Amino acid sequence: MKKYPELSADLSGLNEKLSNLVKSEVGQFIGELYEEHLKKCMIILRQDLMEQSGTILLEKLSDIWSQFYTSILPTLQVIFAPIQLRGQSIRSITLISFTDILLLKTGFADAIKGVKEVQPELKQMLLVLQSIHRNPPTEHYYTLQSLVKQVVHPYMCLVTSPKLKQPQDLDESSASLQQVNEERNAVPWSHSTDNSGLEANMT
Repeated sequence: MKKYPELSADLSGLNEKLSNLVKSEVGQFIGELYEEHLKKCMIILRQDLMEQSGTILLEKLSDIWSQFYTSILPTLQVIFAPIQLRGQSIRSITLISFTDILLLKTGFADAIKGVKEVQPELKQMLLVLQSIHRNPPTEHYYTLQSLVKQVVHPYMCLVTSPKLKQPQDLDESSASLQQVNEERNAVPWSHSTDNSGLEANMT
């Protein structure tokens, strides 16, 4: 944001106003309102994917993820940084919403069947999304892990479903973790953490 001082000032102003609002009587309701509007926004982003399938769906999803991850998400993090929802950051809640409301409601699972290689952006998407989950993890998260396993090779399940007796692919753990690190860095992105990267870009 060094190149856009006016934008940085506007976002900082919004952040300050929100911080004051959180401390007020209505502060306890801000998180719920955020989640309600977030759900609506994810549904809007999803609309362009609902009638798509195969490679077209993958291409459109890749574009949506790139815009979301490099523009929408960091902006939300800057504005809503003071908010914590059930102990989770705005970044975590937003990424979980992307998984549950957008990704898993499309035909992505069918689209990747038989595909030898998907776009780097989609690999990055899956690896970023699988790094965040509710506690305890939901069935949506286990479904996400199964999708990652189809696209990323090798891959180690980070959290095992209670329905399984033991974690899968433990013998490939070292190679899997190396793959995770490589794919996360495949698409340039400076906001890899909730706050540190954002604060650096605001200075």
